Amino acid sequence: MLDEKTGLHNFREFQRRLRAEWKRSERYSIPLSLVLFDLDHFKQVNDSLGHQAGDRALQEFATLVTGGARANDVTARYGGEEFAMILPHTDGEMAVLVAERIRRAVSEFVFFEESGRLHITVSGGVATYHGSPDIKSVDDLVRAADKALYQAKSRGRNCVVQHRSA
Repeated sequence: MLDEKTGLHNFREFQRRLRAEWKRSERYSIPLSLVLFDLDHFKQVNDSLGHQAGDRALQEFATLVTGGARANDVTARYGGEEFAMILPHTDGEMAVLVAERIRRAVSEFVFFEESGRLHITVSGGVATYHGSPDIKSVDDLVRAADKALYQAKSRGRNCVVQHRSA
């Protein structure tokens, strides 16, 4: 259930929890938001400072993302340097505020390394069920958040983009 490096939920638990929250959201007609995060230029951290430094940065990011989550939010390592937050009972505007708060905290945080200080930034993509008519399934929600994340990356990184219906 837990990712060994970060202590967050692993991908399998993320999928299970997302499906459960989707059912709850569907049943009670309440919003459900998903945020996908990706650490910007993370390969450079591993390549220049080594994988141990990269692992420490992942652990520190996990601490920051958990600190920005409420008790009923679900934080998970999605894979590699990608992370996810499931935000039950959260509309798109509030989800963007949560994601932006975490993005800002990461950009202001100093990761200390043996070789000195390391600054990392993160990009985020937000999508909301009951907030977008083109999101009709769990897979649509994940795709929409991923597409928004890709847009954040293409806009120069270190930003949060919210999915908008076409």
